[in-house]
Order: sequence, then structure tokens, then C-alpha cells
Amino acid sequence: MPNEEPEKAKSRSVDGLSSILQKEGKFLQNIKEWNHYEVSDPIIASDFFSIQLMLEVTLNNKSIDSVNEIIV
Repeated sequence: MPNEEPEKAKSRSVDGLSSILQKEGKFLQNIKEWNHYEVSDPIIASDFFSIQLMLEVTLNNKSIDSVNEIIV
């Protein structure tokens, strides 16, 4: 299953496990400090579940990156 990002996302969508892991690795290497990290309880419907992911990090270039998304 592809990693599908919203149209306005800073990073592009990728397909395949190795591409997803590589993309995540690059993101994690760019983090200087974790300011906030929260994952909601799952919402389950039939064969699917969703969680809300909220995080805020300080990147190596000192900018702040915030994420608040629903993951299916």
C-alpha cells in the first residue's frame, strides 16, 4: 500500500516499503528535538482503523514542524 500524502504536503507520496522506510529515515535524521508527540486511541470500522497523530519537532535548521493528521 502506498504512502499517500495530501496535495499540500511538504513531501511527496512514495510507494513500496523500502521507499516508505527511506522517507521516514530522512525525516527522523532531520529532527533535533521532539517537542510533542501524541497518538489517539484507534477508531475501528470493519477491516480498517484510523488514528490521529499529533507531533511538533524542532528540525536541525531550527525551524518548527507540526503535524496533525489522521492515519488510516
